[in-house]
Amino acid sequence: MEAIARSMLVVALTFLTACSAALVAPAPVDVPLPEPVSEVSVEEPPPSSVDETHNEFVDKMTGIVTVFFASNRNIISDYGCVDALGKKRGKSLVYGYCHVKIPFNHKTGIIESPSWFKLEWTENPEKHVSIVGGGVVAKAEFEKLISHRLKENGTSFIYVHGYNVSFEDAAKRTAQMAYDLDFKGVPAFYSWPSAGNPKNYVPDEAAAEAAKTKYYKFLVDYLENPNIKGVYLIAHSMGNRAVAAGLVTLNIQHPELRAKIKEVILAAPDIDSDVFADEIVPGIESAKWPVTMYALDKDMALLASKTFHDYPRAGYISDNLIVMPGVDTVDASLIKTDFLSHSYYGDSTTLIYDIYNIINTGARADKRRNLSKINDTNGIYWRFTP
Repeated sequence: MEAIARSMLVVALTFLTACSAALVAPAPVDVPLPEPVSEVSVEEPPPSSVDETHNEFVDKMTGIVTVFFASNRNIISDYGCVDALGKKRGKSLVYGYCHVKIPFNHKTGIIESPSWFKLEWTENPEKHVSIVGGGVVAKAEFEKLISHRLKENGTSFIYVHGYNVSFEDAAKRTAQMAYDLDFKGVPAFYSWPSAGNPKNYVPDEAAAEAAKTKYYKFLVDYLENPNIKGVYLIAHSMGNRAVAAGLVTLNIQHPELRAKIKEVILAAPDIDSDVFADEIVPGIESAKWPVTMYALDKDMALLASKTFHDYPRAGYISDNLIVMPGVDTVDASLIKTDFLSHSYYGDSTTLIYDIYNIINTGARADKRRNLSKINDTNGIYWRFTP
């Protein structure tokens, strides 16, 4: 069995795509881009007749989704959003935004990308999820750009990606989720310097560890914005480490900000099971945050991590399943996933709808569709049913 597991490690670390689309450079396109929010619209209060259900950052008429980011990646260029950031660690936080075009033929849970068997060699924004603009801005400008929508709606989600995810793929995933979730607030993501290479698990692990302090600084600054009323945290894979550690510290150092976090969604957390059970959950218990953790029994990436570390991961169901008070554990093993079953949080229509219900209704697991209550030796948890 050990030999099989180690073989799986080699396979997973060689072929893992980890929630990324194909890394193909986009072709230049002439797509009209939304103008940045003007100083007048930022400083003036919105008119009383404003339609709060319309979100200029998720424009389904044009297919343009504007996502905002913070990152501790190094700056390599003054141009664009993707071209501006590298794969190495930067000395300070970088802020900016990306305009992402969602094609009109988009299907929920899919990041449409060029397909070789369709003889598609470059991205076409009319067919593929494509980054069509954006840039790096100063922190003050970043806050101005999001302030108008925050004054209208007051909510935001922050997505933190996992291992083997490029900055470009993180931006696309954030836009796809915002579009599929029909999100009414500000879509944002934090990008730590993953190399975006399946062979770089160990360097990625070190980079994720080093990003914890800067991510926490960003999170505190973001929550201290007086226009922020509610934040939804969505973490995937290795990104769960920064998010979980940040929540433990926030709970201790900034109890006044606790109420602004409305939901914590931990998808396939690549965290040592003992660390999760003995440090993370007890460390956030007093905050009373609603926490949903999705786990799977066929996640090849987490099986590889389990083999590499020689210890179970919180998001991988093997001999045990982590079930603890304060955490809604959801077994996603029966949903349809990709080959490596690691990107299911964004690829699965079933799970997208579940997250939609969490964000838009606040319903707990016992009130959401397609979830069955399981009570066995692990305790009480939930399982997606076909």
